[in-house]
Amino acid sequence: MKQLNYILFVLLLLTSGKLIGQQKLSFQEIDRQSLAYYYDAQWDSIIELSKAAKICNIDYYYLNYRVAVAYFYKTNYFTSAHYFDKALEQNKGALKDPYFKEMYYLTLIYSMQNNAAYQLLGVLDTLADLTKINYLGKVYALGMYGWAADLMDQDLLRLNPDMEYGQTDYQQSIQLLNFGATIMLSHTTELDIRYTNAQIGMISAVENDNIFHMRNYQVTQNAINIKPRFYFNRNASLDVALGLSSINGRPYGWIDSNAMHLGYNSLSEKSFLVGLEYSYLKNKTRWGINGAFSTYSFARQIQLGASLEWFPLGNYNLYTFSQATAFSPEPAVIRPVFYQKIGFKIMSKLWLEVNGTYGDVQNLTFVRNNFSYEIPDHSYGIIGAQFIGIISPRVSIFVGAQHWWRYAIKKEFDKDNNETIQHIDYQQHNITGGLQWKF
Repeated sequence: MKQLNYILFVLLLLTSGKLIGQQKLSFQEIDRQSLAYYYDAQWDSIIELSKAAKICNIDYYYLNYRVAVAYFYKTNYFTSAHYFDKALEQNKGALKDPYFKEMYYLTLIYSMQNNAAYQLLGVLDTLADLTKINYLGKVYALGMYGWAADLMDQDLLRLNPDMEYGQTDYQQSIQLLNFGATIMLSHTTELDIRYTNAQIGMISAVENDNIFHMRNYQVTQNAINIKPRFYFNRNASLDVALGLSSINGRPYGWIDSNAMHLGYNSLSEKSFLVGLEYSYLKNKTRWGINGAFSTYSFARQIQLGASLEWFPLGNYNLYTFSQATAFSPEPAVIRPVFYQKIGFKIMSKLWLEVNGTYGDVQNLTFVRNNFSYEIPDHSYGIIGAQFIGIISPRVSIFVGAQHWWRYAIKKEFDKDNNETIQHIDYQQHNITGGLQWKF
């Protein structure tokens, strides 16, 4: 009997709690309770109270101000910025409040919304000490070294019966250096410039009815990418990508007369890229759509894609980036590529990023990141990881590794000069490293 009474008592308490939660709170009660929680630094209580206020259709400046501060101290900077925006819309004079300006500025800096922070910096005349953590841009350097896991079996490279000529080229190694800078020209314009030099070691196998000839050669690639970003407001931006690349090499020597006759005696090509990406930040997610046209790797092609960046905790302690892209390098040919990255903080001042790509990235361009793949041969997929260490608020370094599943194209011609193509699989390892300095 006592147990039954106890159960009834607990059910009564739970029911009473639900009834109390369902009661609509008045504006005065919301204001009084939120102010009391604010003075007591009860940030969770303010956030929960704001949810109840939303149900009651109560929305005003001081409540949003307090909620913004609460989310800031909960390190949910993206949501904090959202509520600071709401408060500013409801009270245009909020920037006359030094504390409001300081908290809003720090929120934008910590969520890397540098364009909005740059704009706000102009009104921080009473907060000169904050300028020491401002952001005007960054410079960075990247190096990569890669090599084929195993050399291809010669039997795969030999000429098939009934063929007159065959040739196969594949990447044996790569040494790449990349230098770049990002500069905030104004609160509405950011400029990213990068230069890349790559020395790509290749192997060429050529065979006709007289010879089978293998040789090593090197391809030199130089590329420059320029990407201005235009901000419409804190949330919306447009990236314009412009790229120019030159590739030079000499795959075949004088002895490969058939190769020279078929136009394979030299390798020299200049290519270009134009691309656009529109992105919109809403609270903790950034959506983007992108498109590009390029002549990379000796083929005209159109790229269309969509991306999603997500900050589940409202900060950079955990973030994801996803992109799905479709290509049309030739009429009526669709080639999809899927990319996924996850980054998270593993200890103080140390982050780990892991990523994976499914599909042929031969000409893939990440417009927002101002980065393109232009490689001599193709891929099935890539997995990679890198550690990012924060040396100081302005300096960070990173080291990583990649594994590629790739294939080379073996071309053969019969006596009537008809072409056949065969894929030969192989794998490649890469190691990367670099540093970044903010100013």
